[in-house]
Amino acid sequence: LQYQDWFNIIAGVLVMGFGAHFVGVYRIGFLDREARIDAGDRGGSSLGAYVLGLAFAFG
Repeated sequence: LQYQDWFNIIAGVLVMGFGAHFVGVYRIGFLDREARIDAGDRGGSSLGAYVLGLAFAFG
């Protein structure tokens, strides 16, 4: 690659920036957002847990 050195430098700066955000040196606004799916109060069944386990095992 012709620009491999530049790519390595930019990737290193990004990793250091994300690390500084993670430890709280500064905050990056769009990385602080949170999205959740409301599953309700209903619990899952044993069969559902088994099927989900199979999906992870084969996936």
